[in-house]
Amino acid sequence: MFKLYIMLYICIMIKNKQRLYMKKTVLCLLLASSFALADSYSALHVAIMKSDTATIKSLIAKGSDIKSVSKTGLTPLHMAIKMGNVEAVKLLLAKGVDVDAQDSVGSSPLHYAVAKKRDDMVKLLLAKGADIDTVNKESITPLIQASYNGNLPLVTYLIDNGADALIKNKNGHNACQIAYAKGNYNVSTFLLVPSKKQCSLSQDRTKQPHLYEQKK
Repeated sequence: MFKLYIMLYICIMIKNKQRLYMKKTVLCLLLASSFALADSYSALHVAIMKSDTATIKSLIAKGSDIKSVSKTGLTPLHMAIKMGNVEAVKLLLAKGVDVDAQDSVGSSPLHYAVAKKRDDMVKLLLAKGADIDTVNKESITPLIQASYNGNLPLVTYLIDNGADALIKNKNGHNACQIAYAKGNYNVSTFLLVPSKKQCSLSQDRTKQPHLYEQKK
């Protein structure tokens, strides 16, 4: 199986037409054998990692498992977002992939999109019904992550689409407090506006809460 992986890697890396037949042959063998790497990456994961759109489309068309997961719980959708491959994201969403699948630390594709500051992918995921208030094992929501990042446009978008800013991380701190402690005062000020229905800072503003950055 490892030799098949090497062959696939070579096929993906080499773009000339002379390798097209070889690539198709290897893909068929991988699909027939339910191939996975040592990290449990499927052929689809590898194609996404290499941004090989033609191979991604071919694998999906031939029935590659779009729900396959790696040892760390990465689905092809997680991988596409991690690699910044918006075309792969669109292809997977069109096939009805699980938009709320969680990796080994409980992070959903939406967490990844926010952590990568990919507002376009956030919008694609929410349009497909992703849970806007999903929490990982640190009780971090996408809004808390966006507030930590100081991404005011995305914070605004999440709030406007119903994100709950009162949810607290496992240390008991909400998005507003996280933003303030990080020095993202434009975000904390926005979240304090009463019309935004959001949170309050702790009475002692000299005590900054311990922050948990999104694990990727």
